[in-house]
Amino acid sequence: MLRFITASAALGAFALIRRPKLPRARDLPILAVHGFLGFTAYHLLLNYGERTVSAASACFLIGAIPIFTALLAGFLLKERLGGRLILGIAVSMAGVALIAMGENGGLGVNYGAVLILLAAFSESLFIVLQKPLLSRYAPTEYVTWTVFAGTILMAPWSPGLWEAVREAPASATFAAVYMGIGPAAVAYATWAYALQRAPASKVAATQFCMPAVTMLLGWLFLDEWPRLLAVAGGITALAGVAVGVILPASTKIRRKS
Repeated sequence: MLRFITASAALGAFALIRRPKLPRARDLPILAVHGFLGFTAYHLLLNYGERTVSAASACFLIGAIPIFTALLAGFLLKERLGGRLILGIAVSMAGVALIAMGENGGLGVNYGAVLILLAAFSESLFIVLQKPLLSRYAPTEYVTWTVFAGTILMAPWSPGLWEAVREAPASATFAAVYMGIGPAAVAYATWAYALQRAPASKVAATQFCMPAVTMLLGWLFLDEWPRLLAVAGGITALAGVAVGVILPASTKIRRKS
């Protein structure tokens, strides 16, 4: 909750400076639903699911987001899913599976897995449904209003927040504030910027980079040494992104030039 209060405060300060366009009255319910799907439902389902699911399994299950997104984009947005993209998604998913199996905990699945899959589906729906609205709103405008909505809808889970903040170590509070400004406000705004300019299925496929990048950062900053199987999985996941997203984009650029 503190993370998204921070994100709302950061985006609110940005809005005071940039004076974004206010949402249309008819879009308010839509923005509220989007905020619920992308922030409230996704993070609550993920957090509750991770209580009973190993990190390895969670890594594998949340990797379903690009797959759900590609399927929803094809069905709702009529995006054409090319053979390279489908192959890239399959390769990356295999890589995520290797990362999951390479972790110490192995793959232990229980009812929490259902919650994480629901979280993945909720986030995928959020990604696909925002695409039409990005033709009417700038990425920062869209993210500002949906983060506001998602934060407000989290209010029922906020009792005891300030007591927890007072008792928490300063490092934990700093981490939550950082996550609100960086991985929430800035990251979602740049994501919307990319989504405004490229097909949802291809943008979502880049999420397969996350497990590999997370593994690298864990090695650099936390001295967490991944197993060779996890390293192989990270390389495989990145290779899938290259096959499905980077190579087709570079081919298109060469043709234009």
